[in-house]
Amino acid sequence: LPAAGPDAVGRIAAGRPVLLQPQRPRGDLPLRAVPDRYELRPADAALRKTLIEDGLQPVSLVGGGGGAAALAGTAGLGKSTLAAVLALDVRVQSAFHGGVFWLRFGQERSALDVLRELAGMLDVDISAFREQPAAVADAIARWLDTRRCLLILDDVWTLEQARPFMRLHAGRLLTTRVREVATQAGGRTQEIGALERRQALRLLAACMQTDADLSTDADAKELVWLSGGLPVVLEQWGVVCRDQSVR
Repeated sequence: LPAAGPDAVGRIAAGRPVLLQPQRPRGDLPLRAVPDRYELRPADAALRKTLIEDGLQPVSLVGGGGGAAALAGTAGLGKSTLAAVLALDVRVQSAFHGGVFWLRFGQERSALDVLRELAGMLDVDISAFREQPAAVADAIARWLDTRRCLLILDDVWTLEQARPFMRLHAGRLLTTRVREVATQAGGRTQEIGALERRQALRLLAACMQTDADLSTDADAKELVWLSGGLPVVLEQWGVVCRDQSVR
């Protein structure tokens, strides 16, 4: 069972279902944001283990790493990318065999907007009370109570957006640029910092689709320095470099 990993046999023996191949999570998952050879950092692997072993413990991913910009919630550190990688991980999906649901917020969407979207994914009928957030949340809660699901709340800006989801019986992985939201949402908070140089060079190579060792390449090292270790910048520059080499 290569896709499920070496620990799959133990889960089968314990009666827990194991997927052989990852499934597409429900929702608007940003698949294009995930590099083909994404490399989990040690803290990321630990987070995956936490989700698998203690799935109902909520986790928030927040931008960090020091500096005034980071404390303000730097974009581009890879919070959503990491969440997408975990959503596509067959071990995570096996742990949440009721389904993985990707819910994107942003600054404009209200909690009710996203609750309605989730109800649609679950085929929960809310036609009689679609303007009542508490009633919609209650209907969703009844559906979730008998299943093991993971809700990924992506790009949350305010606690009010996340609050109705905090009482649902489901795993919850939240990404935000706002440290206070991560803290107030409860559970474990994991800061996502800039990549260190070796990781950044490997990510650049992966996005360039090359197996070359860039550790001695002066141009590559300069790109890493200019990027500040931000994955989103490295991914964009890697694609540009790849396209230019093809031409």
